[in-house]
Amino acid sequence: GKNMHGIFLICSLTVKRWKCGLVGIGGCLYAVGGMDSPKAGHWGLPLKTVERYDPDLDVWTEVASMNEARFGCAVAAYQVSTYLLTLDF
Repeated sequence: GKNMHGIFLICSLTVKRWKCGLVGIGGCLYAVGGMDSPKAGHWGLPLKTVERYDPDLDVWTEVASMNEARFGCAVAAYQVSTYLLTLDF
């Protein structure tokens, strides 16, 4: 991507999403769940897909799907595992 004052612009995700979890693992960035693009008067639909960003190729690729859609979650990487943290009310 282009460096603008320490900020790198990268290509867009394959699916527009917001309220997703984001984590860096092994030099790649992962976008987990979230909600699709909101429309007027609608928040959007929850997503269960996971995308990986490869900085060498400047490309996002869908790599997995979760069993359940999640949004507003936290994602953490520890050693070789990835953890998805959610609160169910």
